[in-house]
Amino acid sequence: MDKYLNTKKAALFCGYNPIYFGRLMELYRIPRYGPKRNRFKQSDLEEWMRKPELFAPTDNPEFTETRSFRKVR
Repeated sequence: MDKYLNTKKAALFCGYNPIYFGRLMELYRIPRYGPKRNRFKQSDLEEWMRKPELFAPTDNPEFTETRSFRKVR
């Protein structure tokens, strides 16, 4: 059975700072789970660490990258 990790625990599992991990998640399309889409399956993270190119966005027309400004407090 797969283990699900929140963002902070997923970052620690992968050996990254949680802030940097969040930036990486903007670049890679790792599946997210849960009602708030803030959980990562441990097996997906292991696969991403082995072969990150599988999770990189491609020139697929279905992929639409959305970038927007973030409100700074």
